[in-house]
Amino acid sequence: MIDFYSWLMSELKELLPSITIEEIEHTPIAAIGLDSLELLDLIMSIEDKYGIELSIEDVDKSITVYQIKQLIED
Repeated sequence: MIDFYSWLMSELKELLPSITIEEIEHTPIAAIGLDSLELLDLIMSIEDKYGIELSIEDVDKSITVYQIKQLIED
């Protein structure tokens, strides 16, 4: 399975070309600079690719990129 961070950065490359994983690893996923539709698309892609479910409450409660990685690895 492709590393989550590598996959995430490839997904974000067009939307946020200058962002690095170090900048966003401990940032809430809702605060990385995506508009609401881009964020929804990203969340759905994460769910589809990694077979996890992220509720709106998780996203609204500031779940970080790192915490999502931990969910995938568990």
